[in-house]
Amino acid sequence: MTKYLTTLIVVFNCFVVFSQGSGKRLADYPEANVDYAGFLYLAEEVDSHRTERLVDYNKWLEMSEEENTIILDTRSKDAYDKFHIKGAVHIDFSDFTEFKLNELIPNKEKRILIYCANNFYGDSQLVAKGGPANSKGIVLTVRPPNPIIQYLKVEKSKSPVALNIPTYINLYYYGYKNVYELSSSVNIKDNNLEVAGSLAGSR
Repeated sequence: MTKYLTTLIVVFNCFVVFSQGSGKRLADYPEANVDYAGFLYLAEEVDSHRTERLVDYNKWLEMSEEENTIILDTRSKDAYDKFHIKGAVHIDFSDFTEFKLNELIPNKEKRILIYCANNFYGDSQLVAKGGPANSKGIVLTVRPPNPIIQYLKVEKSKSPVALNIPTYINLYYYGYKNVYELSSSVNIKDNNLEVAGSLAGSR
């Protein structure tokens, strides 16, 4: 009996030591530098600015040939290397910082033309495959500090998460206001479309 109690006490003590040693101390961590309400407010501010700067492909081509203009591609490096509009410069959207953008585009008055894979169709290797059918669009009504989100039906074929949207909003936030977005859907085999990249010859 004594031997049994001794063994039990030893096991219990080991359990207590293990439990105390294996736990992590709880600490107070500050909130992440994320402001969702601020993003909604910014998106509403950008809305009217962007609406006036959506241009069709004919106008976009004309603007792309003028001075003080760059075409910006913010898709992944892999996607850019496979296919991009000829002459476009690249910065991955995940690398958007004030420093990186200033390195690439030091003049904030420079005209920037943006596009993404959602602007093209005709080849599943080169363009966006699309996402799940979406029967709702989002209308943002923001009155800080309480953003109100309302919904309305939109065409299922349009993507609410196309890269053009966050690209435009982020450029605006970092002070690049001379931005124009391609509003047309262009066939990848269009004769007016000059492309480059490893898959460009397969279109």
